[in-house]
Amino acid sequence: KHFAKVILIISILTLAIVFSGIFTNHALRKNSKILEEHIIRIGYASDNNWVKAEEELEFINQYWNKVQKNWAMLQSHFEIDYIESALTRTTEYVKSRELTLTLAESALLKQSIQHIPRKMAFTLENIL
Repeated sequence: KHFAKVILIISILTLAIVFSGIFTNHALRKNSKILEEHIIRIGYASDNNWVKAEEELEFINQYWNKVQKNWAMLQSHFEIDYIESALTRTTEYVKSRELTLTLAESALLKQSIQHIPRKMAFTLENIL
């Protein structure tokens, strides 16, 4: 009887951990995809549409401010700081209308944002 209770508690805790991991990964992927879509749109600057690029950056900054607290609980602060630095540099490059630097930095920003959900994914590679 006591053994059955222990097994039940362990099973419930294991399921809770697995489902929270799945939920967390889903949320990270969803947030990442939204940010990626808007980072790609910064490329509108390549068509000399800097106003559109600024609008996209404004959205990214606002969305990032909402999600970064959750991401910070799951990731090292080094990676979060890197994303914030890349976002700041991208914003300054757009303001100064530096096309090459804008595109290069936005590509790095996108790569950094894509990296976190991949790193947190429940895969054999990440477990080992």
